[in-house]
Amino acid sequence: MAILKLEDDTILTDINDIGQELAPLNIQLNCWAIGDNRELHRLLAEDSLVETSIGLTQKLSETLIPLCPLW
Repeated sequence: MAILKLEDDTILTDINDIGQELAPLNIQLNCWAIGDNRELHRLLAEDSLVETSIGLTQKLSETLIPLCPLW
């Protein structure tokens, strides 16, 4: 789940709303179903990802099915 808090304290949780807000900054969101992969569940449950999580993007792109349309 994506959460974006704006400067005026508005909180966005809808992926489409967040995508529209970030589009002018040339930021594109992607989302995937994470299924039953325990390692991905563990990593995504962390407050932040650190250098020890290098390769997460590669794992996501190799093992997950894209669910959201590209903006």
